[in-house]
Amino acid sequence: VAGFGNCYFWSNDPGNLDSLRAMAKKALALRTSWEAARSLANKQQRAKALWPYLWNYNQSCYKQTEAALQELGAIAGDYIAGRLEGMSYRQKDAFLIDFGTYGSLRLHDELVRELKRQQRLWEELLRRRTGLATYDGIDPAGRMHSNPRRTQDSESDQAEDIGGVLYYGFTGLGGFHDRNDLPFIREAALWGVKYRFKQLDDAALEAFAAMPDRANLAVIESIWNEYSTRPFVGNELHHFEIIRTLNAHRFPETIPLMAQFVNSGFMQEMARQFLVEMTGIDLGGDARRWLEWYESHKRELGGRN
Repeated sequence: VAGFGNCYFWSNDPGNLDSLRAMAKKALALRTSWEAARSLANKQQRAKALWPYLWNYNQSCYKQTEAALQELGAIAGDYIAGRLEGMSYRQKDAFLIDFGTYGSLRLHDELVRELKRQQRLWEELLRRRTGLATYDGIDPAGRMHSNPRRTQDSESDQAEDIGGVLYYGFTGLGGFHDRNDLPFIREAALWGVKYRFKQLDDAALEAFAAMPDRANLAVIESIWNEYSTRPFVGNELHHFEIIRTLNAHRFPETIPLMAQFVNSGFMQEMARQFLVEMTGIDLGGDARRWLEWYESHKRELGGRN
């Protein structure tokens, strides 16, 4: 708390200890006030009292406060739900990813509304700026590729903010492990493909791996087709991410999708092992033979046409 544990930097001269003592007193006062907030018997009041310690004091109490709020579970989640709309983008980026740990239905529903709101904000941004079509039209510095001379661009900043919330938010939504969310996640993932929100699609793949479903397969295929044929520079989609996600989908329809990865270097053994376990035969690293086998057996497997 006092100088992030590095107080010795502040004074090398015994004659200048007053400032170090003042810092220590300030840190002790902060600890005392934080512990008073954490010790409140009423859990709703405790959540409210702890909330400012997340963001104030240079976030020196962030981890302790987050842990204390998570101990409160749904009670803290309900309180956070009421704060979500007013949170800054910086706060959302730090906080959304762990929303599932609270187990709050109200927080879940508010998160879904927030994600839909951010999608609408992106589409509004497109209507204002027709030259901005996809998220990877922004370089790492947050400037439009179409106008690299601009050092500041509020629309670029907004696009970066939206991208962060969509990634951390959909990761947080997946953390609820609610299969009822899958239709929304699939729809959003295809929306992400359309606008090349690669991080949103990364979050969708994580959710699909945790909640396998036949309907996920077409979306996984669309994600792979988009980012393998037109890589997202600086955040390329690697085949092992798809293999790992498909490996959770123990359906016959997964076989032709997995077959294309039997010679894909790292994790190709996982792809081959999956196919062996699903079919009971071993056709090695010949993708064509696996596809031919599937075509001749899909009726008996109940696979799609």
